Amino acid sequence: MIGAARTIRLPMHPVEKLNKIKRIRSDLTGTLHHEPTLAELAEACQSPMADVRALLDWDVEPISYQTPLGEGLADISELIMDDDLPQPDEYATQALRRSDITFYLDALPTRERTILEARFGFPFGDAGPTGP
Repeated sequence: MIGAARTIRLPMHPVEKLNKIKRIRSDLTGTLHHEPTLAELAEACQSPMADVRALLDWDVEPISYQTPLGEGLADISELIMDDDLPQPDEYATQALRRSDITFYLDALPTRERTILEARFGFPFGDAGPTGP
């Protein structure tokens, strides 16, 4: 399979086009004695610039979250981690808890449900004036 050595495999047809673009870019670099611009590359490939750009964008190798960054930060995951959001296990627990609470509230008579919602801030809002 073409492109099987890639971390993220691409369909065969785009990989063939990408390989053609890379080959033409290499030839142009030798001919022009500089890296060809996107316009030059698209003209040589006889393809629209947007298509060439899209295919070249696919030619980026992914990097691991554990890639070290150097001073002060251990790895990339520290850069993208949002400390204001709950961790995945906490988020799953909250979602299950909300699902359970909704299930049991739905089983109550309307009056009792309304009282509990007002008292404790369900469904998941702020508690009312009598809240804890």
